[in-house]
Amino acid sequence: MKLLRNGRYSDEMFTTVEEAKCMMIDVSDLEGEELDELQELNEAIERATTLEEMLDALNEMSYYLQDCRNWYITDTDIEVLMCDGCTKKEAEMCLKRGTRVYEYSDYSKYIDEYTECMDQEDRDELRELIEDCSHGEPWRYGDISYVHFHGEGYIIEYVH
Repeated sequence: MKLLRNGRYSDEMFTTVEEAKCMMIDVSDLEGEELDELQELNEAIERATTLEEMLDALNEMSYYLQDCRNWYITDTDIEVLMCDGCTKKEAEMCLKRGTRVYEYSDYSKYIDEYTECMDQEDRDELRELIEDCSHGEPWRYGDISYVHFHGEGYIIEYVH
């Protein structure tokens, strides 16, 4: 099953249903009530045939995620965002909006999945940055940042 990335969605962000569906991520490891609720909301997204239906379904999913987002916010996520210049309060707000923190090794391994909605030139440029992270210097590419925290590299995908 795929699940949309958390955030607020509007017709200014997407022009087609296909573009909106690109914002979805795999959540096949969830279980129980949370999975049941997410599957039901996800089915509404998959059934959408108009952009208006898609946006309504995406926003309903986003509100649900915002309610349960606290499960996923860790102290490490907050501290990693603080390494990127956020205050603790800003980091918490970013994470509640859907900003994601990935360990460098996971992100580099699954970069094609995480960047499937980017055009090829942007994907290639980002892949080059990701492959060149061994020096540990922080960088930013659009809404994506790389930071070092306690000897580990992290990739941050900001949602505004």
